[in-house]
Amino acid sequence: MNNTIGRGRTFIIGSVVAGALTLSGIGMAATAAATPGGGSNAQDTVSRLTSQGYNVALNHNGGWSDVPLSECVVNGIHGLVSGVPQGQPLPPEQQGAQTVYVDVGCSTTE
Repeated sequence: MNNTIGRGRTFIIGSVVAGALTLSGIGMAATAAATPGGGSNAQDTVSRLTSQGYNVALNHNGGWSDVPLSECVVNGIHGLVSGVPQGQPLPPEQQGAQTVYVDVGCSTTE
């Protein structure tokens, strides 16, 4: 039996798996970098997204919904239009027609 073929397949499979893991890591880093507002002041993020032409809906992911939004932090943003550079306004035909969902966490320190 020729073990060279088996080793070759193992090497190829290992290379493919390593490449896929590398690419998924790069993809996750790009997604994290493309998510504006992560960990930032929720009021500032909502104001920025609104000024870019988005409708904004809030998802309270813990804490209290009666805390001022300026005291909340952003945990995630969903529904950003792909192809629009971060921080740039939506094209005029899409302004007011796109809703983004902002996950916020609001806690009290009382």
